[in-house]
Amino acid sequence: MLTLRSCAIWLIAILSILSGRVLAADEPAGDLFTRLNAKVKEGQPFQLLVRIKLKPGTEARFAAEAAKAAKGTAGEPGCDMYSFFEDREQPGTVILFEKWKNTAALKSHIEQPYIKTFLAFMNEIGTAPSVNLLGVLSEAKPAP
Repeated sequence: MLTLRSCAIWLIAILSILSGRVLAADEPAGDLFTRLNAKVKEGQPFQLLVRIKLKPGTEARFAAEAAKAAKGTAGEPGCDMYSFFEDREQPGTVILFEKWKNTAALKSHIEQPYIKTFLAFMNEIGTAPSVNLLGVLSEAKPAP
């Protein structure tokens, strides 16, 4: 069963612009903040990619809870993007993409009441997400 901490770790890992290397969620690198601290410099923006495989029968409730989390997060300082996407090639799979200005913004984010509620819901339905930290290729520049 998922714990609130593992859900928070998952949520934090959603999108990271790091040092140009992808760090897979199953790489033995510790919890998300440990991974972020190892790969993201102080004040550096980052992105997280979270893949959530929903259990049958939880899709509608998940969509409602995700909408509440996204609405609250949209106004947070330090959040550049927080969006849920349906994987149309893998039914029952949701992708969460997050883009943060720095780790302090993410730490503040997981303390928000609507995120605590969302993480408790994730724990309740027992869905274990995978999280990837992403980096921009050194030869490519992201679009503005």
